[in-house]
Amino acid sequence: METKIKENLTTRPPVVVILGHIDHGKTSLLSSIRKLEFTAGKPGGFITQHIGAFEIEKGGKKITFIDTPGHEAFSQMRSRGAKVADIAILVVDSTQGVQAQTKEAIEHIKKAGIPPIVAINKIDLPSANPEKVKKELQKEGVLVEDFGGKVPVVKTSAKTGQGIEELLELILLVAEMENLKADISKLASGVIIEAYLDSKRGPTATLIPNEGVLKLGETISTPSTLGKAKNLEDFQGKRIVIAFPSQPVILIGFEKVPKVGEIFK
Repeated sequence: METKIKENLTTRPPVVVILGHIDHGKTSLLSSIRKLEFTAGKPGGFITQHIGAFEIEKGGKKITFIDTPGHEAFSQMRSRGAKVADIAILVVDSTQGVQAQTKEAIEHIKKAGIPPIVAINKIDLPSANPEKVKKELQKEGVLVEDFGGKVPVVKTSAKTGQGIEELLELILLVAEMENLKADISKLASGVIIEAYLDSKRGPTATLIPNEGVLKLGETISTPSTLGKAKNLEDFQGKRIVIAFPSQPVILIGFEKVPKVGEIFK
């Protein structure tokens, strides 16, 4: 019996959330990560529709980024008991240092109990002061590796692309240490990360399975609604029949719009 259970466990990609103060470069950092993935002559480039999460591949390994509108959605998810992300990137502007929302983000990360990576951003600016940022983070209980702590730091610039590759490598390294596994023999379950009413397609949700495999045609429920997976699409809007753990997927077929942060089964 034991061996059978072990056989169904598979390594799943990390799900990453990017948090930080407004205007510290969260969105532009996500854009540079996306560009990295889609400049390599891929047909059609990046789809313009916003689906709240996207996947990239680095050295044959996948990473899922949650592109939620900031802290509010993240706290909604957390308040409903959903473990949304495996790793948090804390973005701090190298010229401005720790601000009010940086402190808020640190609280979110601590409460969620997930490992952080600090991205000291806008490092290309002449007034960049990464040492000041590290000292301010220390005051907030975030001890970076340079100061004898465990939190890795990477200096980034969304503008020049500096540190982006290094950031992705760090994510994969942390993911490996976290040893993220999923049981693909189970019925699918996971988190609703985005939900809205589409005038043409009806209730639409972006979800990320964290266990099991989600298949087209399956009945699915959340605490607030029921539905059937009538249509599944990947983050680029391509129709799929199956979604694996950590894979962001658009699902059409709920009776009404589910709530963000709800667990689906």
